[in-house]
Amino acid sequence: MARVARALGDTATADRFALRAQGWRQLWDARLGVVRGKDSEGRWREPFDPTEATSPMNNPGDFTEANAWQYSLAPALHDAAGFRDHLGGPAALGDWLDAFLARPLSRADKHLGQEALVGQLAHGNEPGHHVPWLYAFTDRPQRGPALVRRIARSFYGTGPDGLVGNDDAGQMGAWFVFAALGFYPVMPASGTYVAGEPLVRRATLTRPDGSTLEIVRSTQPGVRLDGRPMDPTALPHAALMQGRRLELGPMR
Repeated sequence: MARVARALGDTATADRFALRAQGWRQLWDARLGVVRGKDSEGRWREPFDPTEATSPMNNPGDFTEANAWQYSLAPALHDAAGFRDHLGGPAALGDWLDAFLARPLSRADKHLGQEALVGQLAHGNEPGHHVPWLYAFTDRPQRGPALVRRIARSFYGTGPDGLVGNDDAGQMGAWFVFAALGFYPVMPASGTYVAGEPLVRRATLTRPDGSTLEIVRSTQPGVRLDGRPMDPTALPHAALMQGRRLELGPMR
């Protein structure tokens, strides 16, 4: 909303929504390393279990079909770098993600989105679909593509159960398409993608004007568009609409 308002020249509205977009910082419990709810007096809501998924439909809480661990990554959907810096930098974000993926989830309830699990990551529900690509913002970016491959091989197939979870608006399938191509819209409003490593050796996308973008899995590290090095954490959509050849190599 802030971006739209600023593009329209409405500075006051842009500033108001930009400030609201930072509100998650008031809900960050630094001791536990997760977001959590507060009561009307501004106190942490008790009792609190960061692994318990809640939903207003049947067990009211502060989250909808997810738990505190899973919703803690929501700020990265509009400010991945800010979330990383809030934790303490690339190494700190890497440590947080490693712990997130290693921490087991007990009492998993698929009706609350808790299925297709990798630690606290529940790939069967949309709030965590951007998680693998957040490793691009850490000091261990190679772990992102490895996690993408693990999810694709574990939770997708060609049979009747080929899509895990609820394919809301086609999101489960869309995730796989992006994974196969090797990039993902972590921050949709930014107009950029975060690059990874394609699951396929080669793909060709045909644009509305008939021109094509060839995507190639390269053995050379890094991201190149028509031979030009690109930032793997900010691959512009506009550039992909003009480019001819996108080479995606190993993340290092």
